[in-house]
Formats: sequence, structure tokens, C-alpha cells
Amino acid sequence: MFTPASKITSKLKQALYSGNHYQSCDTLPYYNFIKIAVSGNLTHLAISGRVSPQQLTEAWQNIQEEYTNLSKDETAIHRLETLKQLYEINGKLVIIEAIVQALNRGVGELKPAFIQELRKQGFGYKYTADTMGGDLKRTISKAKSLKIQLDQLQSELKTDESKPATEQDYYDQLNVMSVFYKYDLDPRKITVSEFISKLAVYKQANTPKNGITGED
Repeated sequence: MFTPASKITSKLKQALYSGNHYQSCDTLPYYNFIKIAVSGNLTHLAISGRVSPQQLTEAWQNIQEEYTNLSKDETAIHRLETLKQLYEINGKLVIIEAIVQALNRGVGELKPAFIQELRKQGFGYKYTADTMGGDLKRTISKAKSLKIQLDQLQSELKTDESKPATEQDYYDQLNVMSVFYKYDLDPRKITVSEFISKLAVYKQANTPKNGITGED
């Protein structure tokens, strides 16, 4: 019986990438989290065997979002929102540029659907046979405002990343927290979720209740 090539490819991928990997803050050791945050090397998510780069990337994105939600880190939340805006605007630009190129070439029966998509993106031009050339130029010109927004967001991200945390910064924080808890917080023995929970208690205990004095 004939087996489609897609099924063969899928089976080969399953055989090649059959390893296990961390997928949440509940299981990921804080040590591995630090390594990835500093180096960007996603292989620290692997537990055993071979894991596909796509799986590792998706897992790390989910872990970052989970970390942001659990820790309520304002800097991380802002960065996450900036990334979401960046991806959204970039996606719009890709769609707009692809449709304009297609309409310039002539797309036959697909033309109404493409024009409708441009209208959904906020372009209210006529896009008739008589006005198409000029309307597409105006579309590209107006889309430049999205490109400006994209550049601003990318610049904002670079500014946020100008002074990234070092591995020593993470360990300095753990050392301070270990003094507070009166025992060694070993990043290899606590998960990311456990670290976040301990950090929340530490911050609460060291936040003055009433200004500098700490009085009620």
C-alpha cells in the first residue's frame, strides 16, 4: 500500500526527535533557566534524547510567558507586550506587502479576496481597474507608518537589552535570598516556580510597610 511522503516525513521526525524536554516553570530547574536566559542556548531545556529546535523554541516561549505571569515582573511584562506588538505589526506588513505584489501582477479570481483583506487592514481605497496602480502606491505609502512603529519597537527592545543580566547577577540574588532563608538555595534543586514563590516571600518581607520606617 502506498504511504504518502508527508506521513513518512512525520515518522522520520518522530524517530529523529524522540527526546524529552522541560515545558513549564513547574519542572524546569532554575539553574537551566539561568543558563538559557544568559546564553540563549535552548538545549538546556532538553532532558534526554534529541528534541527538535522548533519544540525547544515553543517550549521556551511558553516558559517565558508563564514566568512573566507568575512573577508579575513589570520589566518582563513590558517586554512581552512589546514583543507581541512587534510580531503583530510585522505580520501585518508581511500580509500587506504580499497582497500588493500579487495585485500588481494580476491575480484573477482571487482579486476580490485580496482587496477585502486590504480593507480589513484599514485601507479604504477603491482598488478598481482605473485606480489600482495609484491605490497600491498609496497603500504602500500609508503602510510606512507601520514600518516606523516597527522600528520604534525594535529600538525599544534593544534599549531594554542594553544591560542584560549576567549569570553572576542571578547568583548574587540567590546568595542574598539564601541569607534571608538561612539555607542555601541551590538553583539545581529548585524549579523556576519554586524560585518565584520564594522571591515573592522575600520581597514581601523586605518591603517597608510605611515608607522608610516600616511601621504600620
